[in-house]
This record gives sequence, structure tokens and C-alpha cells, in this order.
Amino acid sequence: MFSSRKAELSRSRWEAACRELLPSDDPKLAELLESDLEDSRTCEALLDTENSELLAQLKEDGNCVELNENTADHEHTSGDLISELRKLKRTYETICWNKDKEATEAVQKLQQKIEELQVAACKKDDEIGILQAEASACINKLVVLKGKLDEMRSLDKDIDIQKLKVGQHETLERKIASLPNIQSKEAGNVVGIIQKNADHGAITGELRAELRKLKQAYETLSSNKDKEISKLLEMKDFLLNQLMRMDKDNAELLQKKEVEAAQANEAAQKLQQNVEELEVSVRYKDDEIGRLRAEAGPLKIKEVEAAQANEAAQKLQQNVEELQGIVRYKDDEIGRLRAEAGPLKIKEVEAEAKKAVQTLQQNVEELQVAVRNKDDEIGKLRAEVGHLKIKQVEAAQKLQQNVDVLQIEVRNKNDENCRLPAEAANAEKKVPALEGKLLEMHSLVKEKNDEIQKLKNWQPESLKCKCVSSIAV
Repeated sequence: MFSSRKAELSRSRWEAACRELLPSDDPKLAELLESDLEDSRTCEALLDTENSELLAQLKEDGNCVELNENTADHEHTSGDLISELRKLKRTYETICWNKDKEATEAVQKLQQKIEELQVAACKKDDEIGILQAEASACINKLVVLKGKLDEMRSLDKDIDIQKLKVGQHETLERKIASLPNIQSKEAGNVVGIIQKNADHGAITGELRAELRKLKQAYETLSSNKDKEISKLLEMKDFLLNQLMRMDKDNAELLQKKEVEAAQANEAAQKLQQNVEELEVSVRYKDDEIGRLRAEAGPLKIKEVEAAQANEAAQKLQQNVEELQGIVRYKDDEIGRLRAEAGPLKIKEVEAEAKKAVQTLQQNVEELQVAVRNKDDEIGKLRAEVGHLKIKQVEAAQKLQQNVDVLQIEVRNKNDENCRLPAEAANAEKKVPALEGKLLEMHSLVKEKNDEIQKLKNWQPESLKCKCVSSIAV
């Protein structure tokens, strides 16, 4: 714009000089002045075109500067992305470490609980075996008692009656002495009567009366013993049913414990698989980060090349400014020469101006070619930078998706870890109930043992009753 104003000023000066020429002046000089004016107009047109081209170049240089600023912003954003990736990697590593630690602790706790449950099951099996042995012993004792009762019932009563008739008073005294404590006085009276009276008929009559009384007492005792035996048989059946129920309950408990152990093993295997999958995903993320770092190297090289292109554009801008200064200087020189030399030296000055313009044109063309080359390089760099940005955005999106998937997996693992302690707590709650049942069975078995011991203690009295009943007429 400055050079165009200079050209307009020089043209106005030349036109004023031409108007000041008189008609009496030389017409050749007027022709020369007109040709000079035409040449000056062409030079002005050329200068205008050059100025427009220079302005276009300046705009392109401004675009180059913007591109350099964009590359700087891109470098800043790439640095932010790398720092974010590092932060994500650190957080992911911490999350994986915490989850691995929690998973290992949960697995260890589950293993401890499973071992404790197995030990408790072994103890319960031992107790059940002891109870079964005690029950079998009780059954054997009941069988023995029943056999003895049958033997007592099958005693030969006729032999005892014959012995009494012959007069074996000693055996009679022993059998009477073996009667219960309740009937000991009556037996003593019978013995006294036998010793005092010598009459065999009277003695036998009294003995028959006493035997009838003893027989009635024996019948009452035998009925009581039969009732007790029936009660014992019912108790035996009840104990057998209880043992069957205990066996069934223990079998169901063992099945449940086996199912729970299988579920715990499956959960541990799932946790192990999830840990392995997390390790694989961590390795994949490490590879992805390494690849991004490897891709960041060429990006830095491209950024260096963009910086070099920016420096070249700045140098071109400086050259353009220098050329503009030279053009301004030439315009001033042309104006000064035109003012000093007068009309005769105009052609020489114009020739020099044309040469200067030609050299300037050559320089401008060279600069245009260089600027085009730089524009092509900058376009390539922009395309490469855009491609790298797309890759980085895709990689960041993939990384975010993987991080989301890992977070979902971590939440699932937390839910499983919460569920497994609840199941273990339920199993622990069931164990005291089973222990209570076993304690009840122990108490029942103890009561039955006490009753059996009482029966053993009552055995001599029953034998006495059997002996008394055998003295039947």
C-alpha cells in the first residue's frame, strides 16, 4: 500500500510536469513524456500485482504462524494426554493391587472357614459314630435283658414245688430270703410257722395260702416289669428313629457342606480367572502405552520439523519485509532521480527501474516457489498431525472403554466378595443349630443310659420275683 501511494505521487508529479509543457515545446519531448507516463503506468500495475501477491504471501505466513501455534497447542495437549495416561495407569495399578489383595484375603478366609467346617464335620462324624456305638450297645443290652426275662419265665416251677413238698426247708428259706424287702416279714412268719408246727397238712395249707399271696405279688410284679419292658422297647424304637433322623440330617448337612465347598472352590477359581484376566489386561495396557509412546516419538519429530518450517517462514517474512523496504527505497530513488534529472534522463531511470523491477520479480517468484514448497510441507505436516490426533483420540477412547470395563469387573468382584462372606455367615449360623441338635441327642442318649443302668440295678429284684412265681402249686 505504501508503494502504491508512492507510485501515485510520482505519476501525479509527471502529469503536472506534462501539463506545464507549452505547445511551442518540442513535440518529440511530449511523445517521450507520454511514453514515459505509459511505462510508469505499467510499472505501477506491476507493482500493484506484486503488492497483492506479497499481501497473499503475508496471509499465508500468518497461517503458518497459526499452524505453529496449533502445533504448540498440540504438543501441550499431547503432554497432557501422556500425563493423564500415566495417572490412569497409576490408579489402575493401585486398584488392581487393592483388588488382588482383597481377593487373596477373601480366598484365605474362605479356605480357613472351609477347613474349620471340615474339622467340625469330622468331629460330628466321630460323635455320630460314638452315638451309634452306644445305641448298638444299648440294643444289645436290651436283647440280653429280654433273654434273661425269657429264661426267668421258662423256669421249671414243678421242680420247686416238689422240693417244698419233700421238706427242703433250707431252699425254701433261701428263696423266701430272696424275696423283696416289702414281703420279707411275711416270709419270716411263714418260716416260723413251718418250724413250730409239725403237722405237714397245716403247714402245706398255710404254705399254699402264702404261695397264693406270693403268686399274686409275682403277677403284679411281672405285669409291672412287662410294662417297663414295653416302655423300654418303645424307647428303643424312638432312639432308633432318632438315630435314623440324625443320620439323615448329617447326610443332608454333609451334602450341603460339599455343595458349599464346591461353590467356594468355583468362586476361588473365578477369582483366579478374573485376576489372570486383569493381569492380561494390564499387560495389554502396558503394550498400548508403549505403542503410544513410540508413536509420540515421530510426533515430536514432526513438531521439530514444523518448528523448522516456522523458522523458515519467519525468514521468508523477513526477506519479504526487506524486499518491501528495497521497493520503497527504489520508489524514493526513482522519485528523487526524476526530480533531479529532468525529462532527458527519464528513460535511463526507467530502464534501471525496469531492471530493479525484474530482479524484484525474480526474487518474488523464487519466494513464491519457496512459500509453495513450505505450504506443501505444512499441509503434509497438518495431515500427519491430524492423523496422529485421530490415533491418539482413538487410543484414549479405547483406554477409557477398557477402564470402564475394568471398573465394571471390579464392581462385580466386590459384589461376589460381599456375597461369599454372607454365605459363610449363613453356614456358621447353621453350625450352632446342628451342635444344639447333637447336644440334645447326647442328653437323650445319656438319659437312656441312666434308664438302662436303673434296669440293671433292678435286675436282682426281678429275679427274686421270678423265683417266687416259680413256687406255684
